[in-house]
Amino acid sequence: MRTVSKTLFTFCLLSGCTAAAAAPGAGDRDRYIDFCRAEAVKTDFAEANPDDAMSRPDWLVHPCSATDWEFHREYRVPYADRQYLSFFCSDYSYTGGAHGSTQIVAGTIDRASGRILKLSDVPAFANRKVLQKKLYDAVVAKIGKDALQNEVKPHDNFYLDDDGWHFVFNEYEVACYAAGAIEVVIPR
Repeated sequence: MRTVSKTLFTFCLLSGCTAAAAAPGAGDRDRYIDFCRAEAVKTDFAEANPDDAMSRPDWLVHPCSATDWEFHREYRVPYADRQYLSFFCSDYSYTGGAHGSTQIVAGTIDRASGRILKLSDVPAFANRKVLQKKLYDAVVAKIGKDALQNEVKPHDNFYLDDDGWHFVFNEYEVACYAAGAIEVVIPR
């Protein structure tokens, strides 16, 4: 049985969005799909039955997989107007162990300057104590006080949409892994 070279895994790792300052790479997804298509049409699997997923190599059944590894990426633009453009990037990876890991990077770009907004750029967030209280109340309302494991602190992983300012807390940031990423909204 043939396995995919380390190229797929390396490509998946190197093409991720790992920091809010990095522009989401719209072309990464297309390049990855083209790579998978090229690998999928290779014809050196004469003994494989194309109708039987169990007879095909794992990476053909699940093209994000080299052995049991997985990588999924989601990009979306939840909001855009003349002043702001918000982005949301979610990366999920599983490379062995008890469970995978999801990392969400979100932000809002000021179209006039091209900069990603920080808390200090939003006048509504000038009073950090008030913002911290609002975030704490919203997180507790969503997951319950007993599920809270860490202090809820304002941070720059937020984006704007029609509902308001969405703050995203990644796994383990304020609660256990099982709680998942926690997203709360502070109305405008």
